[in-house]
This record gives sequence, C-alpha cells and structure tokens, in this order.
Amino acid sequence: MRIAAFLLLCLGIAVAVALVIQQGAADIATLIVGASWGVAAVIALHLVPILLNALAWRSLLLPMGANRPILALFWMRWVADSVNQLLPAAQLGGEVLRGHMLARSGVPGVTSGASIVVDLLGGLVSLILFILIGGGLLMAKGADPTAARTATIGMALFVVIFFVLIAAHRAGAFLYLARGLERMHDGRAWRAMTGGATALDRALVDAYRRPVTFLRCVLWHLAAWCAGSVQIWVTAHALGYPITPLEALIVDSAGQAVRNLGFAVPGQLGVQEAGYLAAGTLVGLPSEIGLSVALIKRIRDLALGVPALIAWQAILGRRVFKRPRG
Repeated sequence: MRIAAFLLLCLGIAVAVALVIQQGAADIATLIVGASWGVAAVIALHLVPILLNALAWRSLLLPMGANRPILALFWMRWVADSVNQLLPAAQLGGEVLRGHMLARSGVPGVTSGASIVVDLLGGLVSLILFILIGGGLLMAKGADPTAARTATIGMALFVVIFFVLIAAHRAGAFLYLARGLERMHDGRAWRAMTGGATALDRALVDAYRRPVTFLRCVLWHLAAWCAGSVQIWVTAHALGYPITPLEALIVDSAGQAVRNLGFAVPGQLGVQEAGYLAAGTLVGLPSEIGLSVALIKRIRDLALGVPALIAWQAILGRRVFKRPRG
C-alpha cells in the first residue's frame, strides 16, 4: 500500500507540474503574485469553514454527553485538516489524530471514535448535496450537453458511493474492519481511543438513531462547503476574472467532485489542479485561471497547515518533557 501511495504521489506531482508547464509557469506565477490580496483573503476566509465543521462535530458530541468548548474543537479540527492536507501518506490520519486529541481531553474513547465516524459520514452526505446543488445550478445556467453529461455522471458516482457505504455499515463491514485494526495495532492503545470494536459499533448504531442530530451535522457541513465557495469567488475577482457567487459555487462543487473522486492520490496532487482547471471552464474561466485557483488553494493549505502542525508538535514536545521520569 505504501508503494502504491508513493507511485500515485509521483504521478500526481507529474500531472500538476505538466499542467503548470502547459499553461505557462511564468504566466501562472504572475497571476498569483498579482492576486496577493486575494491570497491573503482566502487564507483568512478558510477559518470560517473550519469553524463550521467544528460546529458540525460539536452537534454530534452534545447529545453524547461530551460537551467541549468550541475553540478546543476548532483547534482539533484545524490540526486534523492540516495533517490530512500536508501529510497525505496518512490518508485519514487527521481523523485518527482528532479522535486521539478528543480522547485526551477526557471524552470516553468509544464516544470519541463514534463521533468521528458519524461526522465523516455527515461530511460525505453534505458533499453529495453540495455537488447536487452545483449540478442543478449548472443545468439551470444552460450548460452544454457534454458538461451536463459529465456533471450527471459525477453526481451519480457520489450517490452510489454513499449508498454503498451505508449498505456496508448495515452489513457489519465497519465492525469487521474495526476488529481487524484492533488486531493489527496495539490492542490497549486502540481500545483506549475507541473503547473496542464492538463498543464502537454499538455507539455508531446509537448515533444513527438520532436523525435530527445527524441532519444538523449535515447542514453545518453543507454551510462549510458553501462558505468555501466564497473563496473561489474572491480568488476569481483577485485574478481579474469576476464571476457571480452562484458561478463560484458551480466551480467549487465541480472541483470538489473531481478532487474527492481522486481520494486515493495522496493530497489529491494533480487531481485538484486538473479538477479546478476543468471546473472553471464550465462558467467561462480560462484554463490558466482555473489552475491558478487550485494553486492558491495549495498556498492556503500551506499557510494555515504548517503553523498548526508546528504548534501541535510544540505542544506534544512540552508534554513529553513534563512527563515524570521513573
């Protein structure tokens, strides 16, 4: 699996570099430098989706009796997102990390693990809704037949993936996977985080029996996706190609659809760049502008992710040095 991930990473880098060269590296650099105020705005604006995603997580934790300050959950979410974006070899490593962070704050492991899994599913449902909304807006805008067909195929793929995941969980696939992970890893460490595979599965079933709570989680996540599309709107204006907020939502939903379909590629390198390049053309953006949008998102991830990872490592180091020696 590590070899496959490394090969996909190399392929993704090659695709990203090829796209930049094809569109003109010097022209792309000039565009991004000229849009410096937009880059700064996008970095600041991205704190809003992080906060909204933290609120989605908190909406699940409250009924579970795990009330934690929103700033603490915001910090955990920020660090976890940074791990997923900048340490792609871990894939879902960020989600495991925030589970550990929540458990360390005093939340029972089984509650922590269940909240993460349900939150991930809520995020997936909201992403499907976001893509459906973008596809609907694209159809209403009068998309050409090829774009409409591509959008329909993408939406259908996400709907199929969602129902496959639901069916797999109902068939006990998650419990089987959790037991396998429990055997592969240190059993005590795994149970400390999740309470054990069987307990975690029971907690998940209990969480799914609260449809109103789950719907609230989905809506918070959907708000986060919509807030993210504001960054596309700001970026396009900064690059000198203004679009409407609804067009920005179309671009972001299509770009996110392509990006998430390439989940197997570490960091979605190359996939994100190709996705936003193609998505921009749906609303008339030149291909180099769509590519610049994707690259500015990379700059944003670095600007927010690196400080978060450094701070997290500093906190861990301080805890190690404070630990009593025996």
